[in-house]
Amino acid sequence: MAKVVPDSRTDMIAWFAQRAPIWAANGAKIGLTPEQITALAGFVNTAQTTEAAAFAARAASKDATVVYHNEAEVLRDFGAGLVKTIKAYADATDNPNVYSDASIPPPAPPAPLGPPATPTDVTASINNEGHVELNWSGSRAGGTSFLVERTVTPVGGSTGAWTLLASVEERDFIDTAVPQGLASALYRIKAQRAGGTSVASEPGQVLFGTASAGSGQTASNLNLAA
Repeated sequence: MAKVVPDSRTDMIAWFAQRAPIWAANGAKIGLTPEQITALAGFVNTAQTTEAAAFAARAASKDATVVYHNEAEVLRDFGAGLVKTIKAYADATDNPNVYSDASIPPPAPPAPLGPPATPTDVTASINNEGHVELNWSGSRAGGTSFLVERTVTPVGGSTGAWTLLASVEERDFIDTAVPQGLASALYRIKAQRAGGTSVASEPGQVLFGTASAGSGQTASNLNLAA
């Protein structure tokens, strides 16, 4: 048998409210007693009244919630401003007791930054004076500085160990002490700060004279190979 009475409470109340007067007019024809008709009318009225009260309470609750949220945010903004004032006063007076007097936690000590990021985009080029100019990218956050390292390969010789040339705060450096008689030189950059030292960058390479891919240039020519 197909379901007749709706499942939804709202639809069910409306369904019986529509049929109560019809059933009252045709009670004897449809097998309902006057007592049943009266009871149905009472139940429909009670259900409609409580439904309306529930809807009104729900709307009032929603409105009250909106007001509560708004007032809470007003308090948050104003109170946070007072906390900032207290912290500023503690800093200005250099008095840590201000925090205990105000019953608020003191600022946490700053977390260690750790090693900085590895520098990138290292480039090397020869300037008009015959010096090697280096440039690179890297963050200076947390007081980061940069270590410039070089390794050279003499003509007909082997590549040597990495040598520290300088520690600089800028993102450029000029090597004014390039040894004579080199086939090539490699330069790499490391970033350092209190939290540690980064991994070395990818190196930039400078080729000298005829070491530049057999181009036929004389030993006095200087060329860059990234």
